[in-house]
Amino acid sequence: MSHPRILLGLILCSCIALATGRLAALPAPDCWQEPENETFTIAEIELQGAGAREAQIRAALSLRVGEELTGEQLMSRWRQDVDFLWSRLRVRLEGIGVEDLGDNKVRVVINCAPVQAFRRVLFLGHDEGDLSRDELLLATGLTGAQYVDELQLPRVVGDIERAFRAKGFHFVQVTPEASIEDDEVIFRIESGPKVRVGQIRFTGNEALLADRWVGTDLEGTVESGTGWFIFPGTPYVQGETERLDIVSLERLYHDFGYLEAKITAREPEYYRSDSRVKLTYHIEEGKLFTVG
Repeated sequence: MSHPRILLGLILCSCIALATGRLAALPAPDCWQEPENETFTIAEIELQGAGAREAQIRAALSLRVGEELTGEQLMSRWRQDVDFLWSRLRVRLEGIGVEDLGDNKVRVVINCAPVQAFRRVLFLGHDEGDLSRDELLLATGLTGAQYVDELQLPRVVGDIERAFRAKGFHFVQVTPEASIEDDEVIFRIESGPKVRVGQIRFTGNEALLADRWVGTDLEGTVESGTGWFIFPGTPYVQGETERLDIVSLERLYHDFGYLEAKITAREPEYYRSDSRVKLTYHIEEGKLFTVG
């Protein structure tokens, strides 16, 4: 190496995309002067600011003592480590420096900034028959080995609530409880009643009746169902249930020549301790189009 000390410089955390909780790819610093094909050996790796998590951070790095690398390879591995340690351990790698030790050996100095995060994630208070732990980890984008920091908690709460609403638990509420002492965060889930479709009502329809015979009746056309005898109605997912029903109704009207038919959903009405919902669809049939 031609320089007694080569400083890659601080690659500041402006590269952190806080909105997504991830790190952007880092550009190679202009001050890197090492020829592309010249290799050097990593003799030491010094972690500054790692604190009590030094052993964990060192184990997670892809850079290893004894490796022979070029400058280009070092920067490529650095970018990988920046992304990996942030996404998995919530550790920001804010800068890297390379010091020449002679005999083509270097000391790599990495500036670390661990964020307060929790190693263990628990989901409590709900029936696992509704959503298992694995399903919740998948819904939230978490894994058993991934840390969760405080900035992520609102996003994870939203993901959990959306997963339960997709199963029909419209009134679900999730409360996060973080414990620094236990190094864990508990998401307490109050799922509430599972809401099912209990009644479906139509207004404005004249050409097609609400119920007459299969194929032309409105109630038999919609995707949702009110159930019958011992069979419960379909789970209700606000917005999605109405969207599917409206698509089915418009298709039926179009098939019968009402090409300008418009269907809108009224405000849902909950009853039976919020476990059932009454849906109302208003229909503007428009004029009948005929062929020939």
